[in-house]
Amino acid sequence: MNAPLHWVRRIAPEIAELNQIPLFGKTPPFDWEHFSSLLSSRLGVQQLLIRPKAQGFKKSKHLAEGLGEDLISIGVEITPIGDILWIMSETDMGKLANGMVNSSSKAGPLPSELLQEGFYRYILLEALATLGTLPPFTGLTLCTLEEPKEIEEGFYVDIEISIDQKKCWGRLLLPMDFRSLWIRHFADSSIEYVSKEVAKSTFLSLGIKTGSLSVKKSEWEPLHLGDFVPLDKNSYDAHKGTGICMLMLRDIPLFHAKIKNNRVELIDYAFYYEDTMEETRPKKSAETPKPLQDEPRKFPSQEMEPVSIKELPLDITVEIGRIRITLDQLMQLTPGNQLELPIHPDQGVNLTVGGNKIGRAELVYLGEQLGIRILEI
Repeated sequence: MNAPLHWVRRIAPEIAELNQIPLFGKTPPFDWEHFSSLLSSRLGVQQLLIRPKAQGFKKSKHLAEGLGEDLISIGVEITPIGDILWIMSETDMGKLANGMVNSSSKAGPLPSELLQEGFYRYILLEALATLGTLPPFTGLTLCTLEEPKEIEEGFYVDIEISIDQKKCWGRLLLPMDFRSLWIRHFADSSIEYVSKEVAKSTFLSLGIKTGSLSVKKSEWEPLHLGDFVPLDKNSYDAHKGTGICMLMLRDIPLFHAKIKNNRVELIDYAFYYEDTMEETRPKKSAETPKPLQDEPRKFPSQEMEPVSIKELPLDITVEIGRIRITLDQLMQLTPGNQLELPIHPDQGVNLTVGGNKIGRAELVYLGEQLGIRILEI
């Protein structure tokens, strides 16, 4: 007699597609920084930075979630592939239009919403014209649509636009069929940055970090099997099986991710280059420079007392699992991809230092404090 299968959860085919690596096939990489620079020159503004943020799949009722009220939707036709949708709130539209005007001409804000929307549409046309000069959009025709088509569900990309350090937000919505057509269009792309043979045959082990603790070696060595050690940092709820994690290659963070239903969904890249430091240069002085032969400044010597190696802290990472993946797959991972957890955290976690395994433990609560019970050292 066959067991009933009513407990088997059905996964929407669109969700399953998010496991595809890469999400957008063989699309050539897009340089957001270069795009920002070109559009900045085209519009005559000083500090313009455009970059993608959160990405993922959304159902129809959540497509505009988090953008505010009074949304303006503009369809964009990408020939010969299909149509997408660009959404921005009236508030952010005004911030974008007035920010561009102020940055380019130092003029005051536009006096009416009609002028704001008109200038906003002009900015969008200039952005599409700039996109057409950059891969992967070279060879495609981009234009706006008067009557955008409704999207039932699709893939979204939140776009952050920073003008003179003031931010506004918009959202790209890609229908599921558009993604399939896009992948098909670039299926014959021959761009390769590494040898496919090497990339496909090289396997890597990625750790899923959910917590950490720092202990001195002198405190770690006396521990025995069964001992409880509280975690210093933790982002995982062992009761609910949900939380935030970091996808690691040894001790190098690659992606921020979240855990739910025994799956890992990539949220964002772990690294974003942000030039937040202002370089200060000494002003030129009319004084005669001092000769190079001047005596160097003398600093009082400081003697450092030697520290015993047993007193140096060990930074121990808690990994709820490891994912084995090829180099080819790793290079094509993007936010929005979903990966299966190889084991359930109830089966134990790895303890690592610098990416090297030093033991195993299980997650346990002592009151409200989450910690680890040593299983293996």
